Amino acid sequence: MKKLLLLIVVLGLTLPSFAGIKIKDVIGTWIYEVVSEGQIFSGKIVFIKGNPGVAGEVFTDEGEVYVLDDIQIKEDNVLSFSLKINDQGHTVSVTVQKDKFNGTVRNEEGEAPISGEKIK
Repeated sequence: MKKLLLLIVVLGLTLPSFAGIKIKDVIGTWIYEVVSEGQIFSGKIVFIKGNPGVAGEVFTDEGEVYVLDDIQIKEDNVLSFSLKINDQGHTVSVTVQKDKFNGTVRNEEGEAPISGEKIK
């Protein structure tokens, strides 16, 4: 009986780490930074609970606002979404680890690294 109880306790402590991110982990305000062609682009990404799933917008430090499309939470803590900037499609794929993310922004011209941190 003690072995079974110990197994249950160990599984209870380790299984949440394998569960992956959930909508509640994404909801909130994230600051981001993209480095492309020697320039730094930054701002905030705000994710809210949508119907269904998640909705969101990007607010750049230059005052522009872009609506996020096709927001998906995938296996291995991957969050992806797309947006249009000046009629050009961009796809973003990041790996979320607690309150930080790292990944890539891709468009027809190439790709650039993106990083971010949840602030609320």
